[in-house]
Amino acid sequence: MEVQRHTSETSPQPFVRERGGPTARLIRVGMASAPLREPIVYELDGRDRVVLGREEPGDTKARDGITVPDRWMSAAHAELIRTAEGWRLSDLGSSNGTLTWGRRASTVLLSDGDLFETGTTFWLFRTYNGSERPRSPAPEVGGPTALSTSMLAVRDKLSRLAPLDVPIVFRGATGTGKEVLARAVHDASGRAGPFVALNGASIPAHLVSHELFGVLERADGSERARRGRLRGAHGGTVLLDRLQDLSPEVQLALLRVVQHGEVTPVGSDVPERVNIRFVATTCPEIESLVESGRFRAELWSRLKGRVLDVPPLEARREDLGALMAQLLRRFGLDELSFSAPAYRALLTYDWPHNVRELELGLQSAAALAASSRIEVADLPSDIQNAEPPRMLEKGSEESRERELLRLLDAHKGNVSAVARSMGYSRMQVHRWMKQMGVDPNDYRA
Repeated sequence: MEVQRHTSETSPQPFVRERGGPTARLIRVGMASAPLREPIVYELDGRDRVVLGREEPGDTKARDGITVPDRWMSAAHAELIRTAEGWRLSDLGSSNGTLTWGRRASTVLLSDGDLFETGTTFWLFRTYNGSERPRSPAPEVGGPTALSTSMLAVRDKLSRLAPLDVPIVFRGATGTGKEVLARAVHDASGRAGPFVALNGASIPAHLVSHELFGVLERADGSERARRGRLRGAHGGTVLLDRLQDLSPEVQLALLRVVQHGEVTPVGSDVPERVNIRFVATTCPEIESLVESGRFRAELWSRLKGRVLDVPPLEARREDLGALMAQLLRRFGLDELSFSAPAYRALLTYDWPHNVRELELGLQSAAALAASSRIEVADLPSDIQNAEPPRMLEKGSEESRERELLRLLDAHKGNVSAVARSMGYSRMQVHRWMKQMGVDPNDYRA
């Protein structure tokens, strides 16, 4: 999906942090009434006031603000004003009100990651410590739809790594798009051979050599020739999917290939050279498996040429609108829309199972919807019953720290529960705790 930017009509690029003051952006994540509309990023630097309003048909006059083709918005719906404390959002007496995290508020001081809505249009406010600018152009690498700087940073690194033979490990939770990124690396690598996905956990121990290295046909015809997965991948890329689940037999067999670049087919004593670029996906706990001896340290040391952490979906809330539009198009549901409460529920949910859960949730909701509009009742029960985030009074950084400490004590150090109560992602709460020097383990019984 092409993402528009207010200051320049180019696709989003990763941002490089430099010294300077805070940078603020406003992201139009999506529209419940028109979910296929593309997201837009608005840079707020250099502005002191921005008015959000309804776009009038045929109106070509310049406006001091941002207009949206949303008939549920008022002509002058809300405004953002830069103050000494930060950016303040105020409703301008609109017909349908301005909601922050689903709650009406006439005025609120915005913090990084705050989600608000005007009519059926949803916005995300982002701030960054230090001014930022796009990196110099780099080879484009595909992958999951991204507006978030965390995912853009991953794709930027891949732009530089893809043409090399350096092994890459994508580390992250299930369903974050690691396999999609692995295929994107191959597509951008220029390698002429195939992309071969290998799930070593499914290979029986006694057939490891047969499956990986292949078999030479016996002269008596008792065994037919087989190419084998690794011989067949010559000149291409092999994805080692779910690295943590590889059996000891597969780990040992792969070690020889990674070390020497050779395979020896069953029935032969002569090794064959193979030119393979390895990429892998794994869980965040892979290092502990290596330390405990459950995964071969020698193999890990040769595969981790570069380890890239793939962020969870809850840390990429600004990507949700574009991801939903992409999935709706894939399912052939171009005419589908959402009620504002349903769209809000999807944007505020934590998505513990990431993009995979989003995909299945949309499919099932579309199948159950009684009309071309998805309602809250059509959504999976986990999303319907999720506790909505609670707005934190953000008068000062001190009040936020007091609230964070209070919630850590109330929830016995459960960071997920604290994040839900504050209305922020777990990653944001972890960042605050790191800045404060707070360890959640100190609050656990």
